This record gives sequence, C-alpha cells and structure tokens, in this order.
Amino acid sequence: MASGHCIRSAPRVFGSDHDGWVTLLDADPTGQTEQVLKAARMCPVAAIDVFDGDGCQLS
Repeated sequence: MASGHCIRSAPRVFGSDHDGWVTLLDADPTGQTEQVLKAARMCPVAAIDVFDGDGCQLS
C-alpha cells in the first residue's frame, strides 16, 4: 500500500525505494522505540510488528 505514515513517523527507520515502496533503513533503531511504535499504530494495513531485543512483541 505504501501510505507513508511510517516514514513520516520514523524517518530514520523507514524510507522508500525508487518505486515508492517502503523500505526498512534500520532494523535496530536505538532511541527510536516510540517513533517506531507510533508508525506501527498508524499503519493502515498493520504491516509493522515491533519486537524488543529478547524477541517479545511490543505494542
């Protein structure tokens, strides 16, 4: 879908490729937890899952 909500919420973590599809720029974004969680909540197709270092899903 590539709505771009995640890019606007966490631009250091999400970007886009030359076709406009969302890409992951940083799979371990230190200091970006709140921004990534916001991006996950705003995703219109719930395509973002966030996990901590122990593999537990954050919400």
